[in-house]
Amino acid sequence: METSLGAVLAAALLGRRLTWCLDVRFSPPPVAYHAWAELPGGGPVGEYTAGGWHHRTALTI
Repeated sequence: METSLGAVLAAALLGRRLTWCLDVRFSPPPVAYHAWAELPGGGPVGEYTAGGWHHRTALTI
């Protein structure tokens, strides 16, 4: 969470834009919380998506 928020804040200081996304995965157990940075109109930045984590955004800031 800290890394993705830091990336969003650093991008803002450089005049760039990233979206900060938060999500909770309930299945399969255990519950997993996750945050990531996303390009506007694009996908997650630097995320490993082949491992089964499906990026479904619950909250964007």
